[in-house]
Amino acid sequence: MKRFKILHIGLLSFGLLTLGSMNNLAWAQDEPAAEGEASGSEECKKEFQIFTDNAKIKDYQYALPAFRYLIANCLTPGTGLYIRGEVMLQDLIKSESDETRKKGWIDTLFLLYEKRFEAGRQDSKYGTEGFILGKKVKALAVYDKNQVEEIYTMSKRALELEKENTEAQVMYLHMIYTAYLRKANKKDCGDVIDAYNLISDFIDLGLEKVGEADSVKLNNFLLAQNKVSELAGPCLTCENLMEVVERDFASKSGDSSWIRKTSAALDRKSCAKKPEYAGNVNLLAIMEKNAEFFPNATAYLRLGRMYTISKEEAKAVSAFKKAVDLEEDPTKKAKFLMVQASAQREAGSLSGARQAARMAAEILPNWGEPYIFIGDLYASSGGSCSTDDKCTSFGAYWAASDQYIKAKNLDPSVAEKAQKRLNNMAGSYPLKSDCFFIEMKDGDTVNVGCWIQTTTTVRTR
Repeated sequence: MKRFKILHIGLLSFGLLTLGSMNNLAWAQDEPAAEGEASGSEECKKEFQIFTDNAKIKDYQYALPAFRYLIANCLTPGTGLYIRGEVMLQDLIKSESDETRKKGWIDTLFLLYEKRFEAGRQDSKYGTEGFILGKKVKALAVYDKNQVEEIYTMSKRALELEKENTEAQVMYLHMIYTAYLRKANKKDCGDVIDAYNLISDFIDLGLEKVGEADSVKLNNFLLAQNKVSELAGPCLTCENLMEVVERDFASKSGDSSWIRKTSAALDRKSCAKKPEYAGNVNLLAIMEKNAEFFPNATAYLRLGRMYTISKEEAKAVSAFKKAVDLEEDPTKKAKFLMVQASAQREAGSLSGARQAARMAAEILPNWGEPYIFIGDLYASSGGSCSTDDKCTSFGAYWAASDQYIKAKNLDPSVAEKAQKRLNNMAGSYPLKSDCFFIEMKDGDTVNVGCWIQTTTTVRTR
């Protein structure tokens, strides 16, 4: 296997691959508890007990002879052989000052992993192939980090086998070595983006599975999420993402996994908003395919945004309505309704936009944004909804003010925004004299016609 001289060409600039830096990142172990009951021959049981008793208290002088016997003769005496054996060897490596002896302990650690592979093939409780591969990857990254291609290949295989069950640190290491191989011109940004999409997908699934209950795995996934994004960052430009789309879409348009991951990356970077990609056929097609493969709220929200940018307002409204219908979380549903409302406003359906905003307000009664939105709709209609009368011609602005007052009173977080709009509206009120001649004064009730069709009160300046 070819070795790269990382120390001289920059991988350590990531600041990640020494034992100390790994510890500084606070990865927590999530190995299952060591099995205490021995199995196998009587001699294996006896030696396992000796090893376990001494390894627990880190009396390695007495644990080592039993460990050597077990490795040579007892492949499956209990998971404690591999779990406590790994801890013991790592302690011995860390404390050893003689380089020859240290290398011997490291070689023994890798022998332990090979034995565990054999044990796992006999009994799954000793660990799956992908899980053990992940352990070997982590050890190589610390003790033999120059084996770049081997670590890359091994970590990729671990990901393929374990998917979202892959240890978060292994996901992170795969991203490190993918990024390094790009720096060494062995991979390109397309490979980095593929790795980023794959890992991000698995992290998202992993986070959904572990929840708040397993703090160790949760923190590891969150740490990996941040670090993976940092490493992939230089390649995560819309230009690079679009190169991947243009290169691969035709051949991968039927690959649902590729479609989901690539569309998610494009959406994260808001690539559709870039003027140079406006109306891009493949960009629109990938979002349509994503909604076809994964008809969920998020997919239709992304598709609706694409249609909005492409000025296909009717299709945008339809997509947003599907997103709303499919979303179950009340807060998200209300926000999706406001996105739908904006699309309907762009499409010229002011009453439809108002209805969507009102639905959002019903779901979240103390949220002021829907009322500000409706107020803006009314204010924008001030000219088109005017009358021949100098006083009541300002009805749309009065109706807008009603909405801003409601938003201000309901939701302190939008109070300042609502007040600014109220101040602007006050400048658009009619003069007192304009209302005096038709015998109307401040506070009188008046009907506003046009599409607004509401009752409000007179306000003058």
